[in-house]
Amino acid sequence: MDARFSANQSVEIAVPDLARPIAEYLRQGDRIVAALVGNGEMAVVGSDVYQLKLRPIGLLSLSLQPIVNVRVWTTDDDVLHVRSVDYQILGLEAFGNPRFELRLEGELYPRVVRQETRLQGQVDLVVAVDVPKPLSLTPRGMIERAGNAVMAGVLGTMKQQLLKNLVADYQGWVRQGRTVLS
Repeated sequence: MDARFSANQSVEIAVPDLARPIAEYLRQGDRIVAALVGNGEMAVVGSDVYQLKLRPIGLLSLSLQPIVNVRVWTTDDDVLHVRSVDYQILGLEAFGNPRFELRLEGELYPRVVRQETRLQGQVDLVVAVDVPKPLSLTPRGMIERAGNAVMAGVLGTMKQQLLKNLVADYQGWVRQGRTVLS
């Protein structure tokens, strides 16, 4: 591969102590994924596998639409894992569909910090691509800086959606559970 881009992001979210523990909520993969993509598009494609249609990305002269299938599962130690299992990038076909690899891996887990429950986590995103012919004359450093900035932007957007949506959805999920149990 000609170029490699990467980014990572960490998150820490204060979580209210409610009637149902956050660890139980972390087993609701569909809700976690919906909180992660916010207004993006999500579809269930298999057991614990979700397709995320992310917002289009502008990279140099390209407009790209990432579509990533992720597997989401929670282990017995209450760690939520997210891992890419398939992907496609709409927009590359104009350049003869150059070789492209994407790896997304992350985790989110509850921790008690100073008697307060918090979710902590991190995610890594790595993309490798054969640079299409029209861009091959662009200096490698410029391509890598632009690509790394785009990767950081993608993860930053996901983090903001998670911060915005997760606690509210957790609270709603707990309220729904109490209504059903009553």
